[in-house]
Amino acid sequence: MSLLKAKDLPRAKKAFHECREALSHGGNCDDIPRETLFLAVRYSCELLAREIPGNAVELRVPPFCAVNICEGIHPDPHNLTPPEVIEISPELWLRLAGGILSWDSVIRREALNDVDDIPAARSLPPRHQSEISAALPLTE
Repeated sequence: MSLLKAKDLPRAKKAFHECREALSHGGNCDDIPRETLFLAVRYSCELLAREIPGNAVELRVPPFCAVNICEGIHPDPHNLTPPEVIEISPELWLRLAGGILSWDSVIRREALNDVDDIPAARSLPPRHQSEISAALPLTE
């Protein structure tokens, strides 16, 4: 399932680059128009889902989207939520997706200021942590 319509992909790609540029120069999400954030987050999450498809981990970037990633244990058919769930703020997600922060540094809590923490990510199985680490930063 695609998070974006085909006609929106060029705008979403541009939005991702604009957000990465703004955040890499010390900006924050408050400085970025909401529609640009929406497109950038959805575009980057779709890239990640294409890079590491699966349904063992659900990556949530509220309020914009959630995607299933990483091969592994299939979820209980009565509970459609994957066994592992990571919730990340849009700002932290875009910093990770854009290569401003590395997944490993966030897991080790080295790069965190007052942005966010993602304790659920540290509890992921090492295999999933390494898959996500290898996929970031995202490239088109």
